[in-house]
Amino acid sequence: MINKLYNALSALTLLRRIRFSVLVIVFFIMSSVATAFANPTIIEVDDEVENLIRVLIRERHPFLIKENLVDKVIENGRQYLGRPYKFRNPKGDIMDCSGFVGYIYSLEGVKLPRTSRQMSSFTSRISINDVQKGDLLFFTGRSASSKTVGHVTMVIDTTGGQIKMMHSSSRGIVIDSYPNSYYGKRFLHAGRIPELENLLSWN
Repeated sequence: MINKLYNALSALTLLRRIRFSVLVIVFFIMSSVATAFANPTIIEVDDEVENLIRVLIRERHPFLIKENLVDKVIENGRQYLGRPYKFRNPKGDIMDCSGFVGYIYSLEGVKLPRTSRQMSSFTSRISINDVQKGDLLFFTGRSASSKTVGHVTMVIDTTGGQIKMMHSSSRGIVIDSYPNSYYGKRFLHAGRIPELENLLSWN
């Protein structure tokens, strides 16, 4: 009962803070519009307001920024690099491919379905050319001829058009490049977690 009350109060406090930030943002936007009409020659106002909005959100609600959240999830995953396949996390859950991805996201409050197949249905399909950090890649299991999702990885970098993915494999928790000879034959599609689509994506 105490935990439920504490969670409710925490949620209420967060909502109040978000409401305050939104009010401040609206105030500055309205101020910039009024200033622009009063003096059309001023063209730097919009940039100043946008920068202020970014600062306010980063300081008060950093995980409303997609980049911040995804980087934290990646950091969570990197702590387990080298651990054996299907090791158990601190909660005692088995870290197979989907268990691993789901767990490192859950540490930041993002809940995903348990299996890779369920995650595939849960996410929004995107082109492999449009993947970003935090997106998921889905593959068949060991049979390259299968059309059924049997493995999932998380994209952690796309610098220079080279995709790097972190996942729990038979070799343990590793980082691999995609495409490669093994996973290139088993790739099915890429997916984006709905919650990430709703977050701001300022860099």
